[in-house]
Amino acid sequence: LNLRTFPLDTQILPICLKVRGTGKHFQAGSKEQNVVLVGPEGEEGSAPKDGLRRVGHSISDSADLLPDFLIQSIMGVRSNPPDRRYEMRIVVEREPGYALRNVAFPCLIVLLFSFTIFSIPIQDLSSRLENTATCLLAMMAFQGTIKDMLPAVPYQTALDRYVMIVYTVLMIHGLEHAVLFLLTTGAREDWLWAERPADFFHGSLDYAQISHETVSIAEAIIVQAEAVLLVLWHIYYVRYLIQLRKTGKDARLEFSDEWAGVSIVKGPKAFGRSGTRSNGTWFNNRSLSGQSQNFSGKLSASLRRGN
Repeated sequence: LNLRTFPLDTQILPICLKVRGTGKHFQAGSKEQNVVLVGPEGEEGSAPKDGLRRVGHSISDSADLLPDFLIQSIMGVRSNPPDRRYEMRIVVEREPGYALRNVAFPCLIVLLFSFTIFSIPIQDLSSRLENTATCLLAMMAFQGTIKDMLPAVPYQTALDRYVMIVYTVLMIHGLEHAVLFLLTTGAREDWLWAERPADFFHGSLDYAQISHETVSIAEAIIVQAEAVLLVLWHIYYVRYLIQLRKTGKDARLEFSDEWAGVSIVKGPKAFGRSGTRSNGTWFNNRSLSGQSQNFSGKLSASLRRGN
């Protein structure tokens, strides 16, 4: 499985068919006949214009559909030249609703809530950091949910990257709270030196020269810039993942158009699907339009005899 674009990933489920040795049952007289597996274009089709490019395979009315996936298309690929092998590729697209509702949306809510912390006065550092830490703990709980949804993989998925971005933003917020607090501590002359934070700048920066008004204006500008950048990044990231899925569809269509021996048909509609559900599995009540061949228990690949 390639889960790099999870939860908008596309998986290809291959079914490889191979004819066993012919043996005496396929002998005609004294001459043994060869058996090949071909698709809807037949044995003679050798050019893209030959055969049925977008028809030939279909889904049975009683075929089981995966609860988390939609069948995007079915591809039949014969060997070229035809031989004893034929491959069916069932292309499925994950329905991202579950992951978006239970992980991505809560993470977005935590991220938006973290901006409300800037309404707390700069001098109240403990309250700011306490709320930021609460957001971080909530994110850790959501990350555990992601681990339960996916197998262990050595790379980051799209949802993992989103969670990491939220972690990074929350960490930056915590650093902003601390730095802004340091820049305004010297303005309070009633504080004893023992009550002030450590002088990380070693006297090179006089905190007392920075007023609360200047720091408040700078903080407002930073928060506004962060909000704009995050909105633009969300738009770009969603469009990027959708474009990756569309690119895969276009590549498969181009492959079926250019290579003889490849047929591809669309799967059931993603929305408005009629069906009944039993034991957590959808049963489709409608075959593909224009298709009459049964995919459950019988393939449209036909046996042809060659010389």
